[in-house]
Amino acid sequence: MLAEAMSRAEAETKAKLAEAQAKAETVLAAAQTSIKRDSEAARKANAAQASTLSVEIAGKLLSRLPPSAVRDAWLSLLIKAIDGMATSERDALVASTAEIEIITAAALSAAEKAAIKKAVIAALGGTPRLKFVTDPDLIAGLELRSAHFVLHNSWRADLATISREMNDAIR
Repeated sequence: MLAEAMSRAEAETKAKLAEAQAKAETVLAAAQTSIKRDSEAARKANAAQASTLSVEIAGKLLSRLPPSAVRDAWLSLLIKAIDGMATSERDALVASTAEIEIITAAALSAAEKAAIKKAVIAALGGTPRLKFVTDPDLIAGLELRSAHFVLHNSWRADLATISREMNDAIR
């Protein structure tokens, strides 16, 4: 009887230990999931703060420069990007019946618009229909957009690319 009682007690002890181990593993898994979720939330919050800060810094740096110098620099980058496009892409843009929007971060004078329009037409070739649109969210830059095409050329696009690269590096 004693041996049988010891055997039952040992079996019960093993069962209780297995049950306790299973509960501990469940608690540990839940804690690890919670830590992962909290870490991801903190990473996203930090990325959002970094993005906001980068936009503020860009704006402050930009405000120190003469607007004409900024505009000329971005126009030069836009023309270089257009020159780097495949001929078929440029031809398709020019042949399109839809307007091509030239997006700027700030409103432009008539003379500024004329200079930009002249440079873009020369770079694209032909006589596309161009329209100016202001989007302060660009921060700085000049972008081209049509129904089926976008040529990003702005600090907003650059900051978004940097943010994606930073997020990818963190993962």
